[in-house]
Amino acid sequence: MLKHFLTAGLALLFFNSCNTQSSSEIGRDYLQSVQTTVEGMTKKVSSSVVFMEMAMKKPGRANTVTLNGLIIDEKGHIVTLYFKEEDMSDIKVWIDEQEFSAKVVKSDRINGITFLKADTDEKTTSVKFADTSKLFSGQFLIGVSATSKNLAFEPTANVGTLKAVIEGARDVVMINGFAMTHATDIPALGMPLFNLDGEIIAVGQGRTIALIDNVSKAVSKFLTRKEGDDHEYLEPWVGLNYEAISEERSKALDLPREAVRITRVYDKSPAFLGGLRAGDIVVAVDDKKISRRGIRALSQIRKWLDPEVGRTCKLTILKDNKEIVKEMTFSKKYKVTSISIEEFGLTVNDISPFDSYKYSLKTKKGVLVTGIEGGSPAATSTYFGRPLIRRGDVITEVHGHQIANIKNLRTALEDLRKRKVSAVYIRLQRGNMPTSVSLDTAIGQKTKDNGVN
Repeated sequence: MLKHFLTAGLALLFFNSCNTQSSSEIGRDYLQSVQTTVEGMTKKVSSSVVFMEMAMKKPGRANTVTLNGLIIDEKGHIVTLYFKEEDMSDIKVWIDEQEFSAKVVKSDRINGITFLKADTDEKTTSVKFADTSKLFSGQFLIGVSATSKNLAFEPTANVGTLKAVIEGARDVVMINGFAMTHATDIPALGMPLFNLDGEIIAVGQGRTIALIDNVSKAVSKFLTRKEGDDHEYLEPWVGLNYEAISEERSKALDLPREAVRITRVYDKSPAFLGGLRAGDIVVAVDDKKISRRGIRALSQIRKWLDPEVGRTCKLTILKDNKEIVKEMTFSKKYKVTSISIEEFGLTVNDISPFDSYKYSLKTKKGVLVTGIEGGSPAATSTYFGRPLIRRGDVITEVHGHQIANIKNLRTALEDLRKRKVSAVYIRLQRGNMPTSVSLDTAIGQKTKDNGVN
């Protein structure tokens, strides 16, 4: 291990007076050991790191993107940074100096990665993922980047030490001694960083270096997926927000700092159905006690929640100095139906729990106005030039039809078009106040669907 070489080298220099070797010889032997370690490690992992090249589909431009990818199994599957399949073409990868074409299997926007399959029947060498919970400051890391034919496909290596881990929505690391390059033949994008055991720790994303945690988890799911679900990803819904316990709040309310406070629970969400409410103090997730404070506590609970559609999670909350366990089962993320009504100049959608909070809505029945087209009937008025309808209004009635959701609205629109009604009476809920307007418009144009449940 390189860290052992460092310790041994310093010890030898310190006791140099008791050693027959000169200090220059000791230094040379020490550096030779470091060099041998880097060379061996680079050779060990280079067959799992591939050079990639693809063309961007942009009108009037012919840009080529180069980046690194990681082989994740023996069948030629590769993971790299996220990109939209429709934005790229002519994808090529080089594995051990051999060129192959590759096709996108799945683009995972949530985890920021893309899975591809190289057009090869040859057995490939998969990368090994490290346990990032064992990271420590000063740990030596080696960045290994695959290169193009212009550099004879010789892998390049960079050595640095871990400076710090910055925890957040996606944990990143700070490295001492790394010079990130953006040269065409040595792509910084997707450059993996390995520990001295040849296990990947992090991956370069341009300006940042992100820990491999989310990639490791996504790869595991990908490799155990069922046939036919390559393009399906169910985005999970938790339905709560939380904050760290400040020192002031801890002292004033006698609360532990090794905890998080739930600040909001959305209606009908998994958290709400599990009995969680705003103000609850969470001290453990799945029987694992929160052991950190501040932003690190937030990072800890975020990782432990590990939302996945269908997974049940236990949260231990503190109430009256007693610990109570609540369970919630993650569901598919809440989505709403949205339609665009051309003859009104409005975009509306069913009311979601997020909308209720965002607009402080006083009603759950109706359809929410989310967009108004300039110059449309909804945006013009005889009332001193003010718009008739505003964003955030809730439509509750259209020309005698009671409106509770998009389905009711579609029925009302069909009726108005059949009757060719030109002056449409609409009742609205605007904050606490009900109001009504009349739109002078010709009915008959089609309604555009922008989304489905």
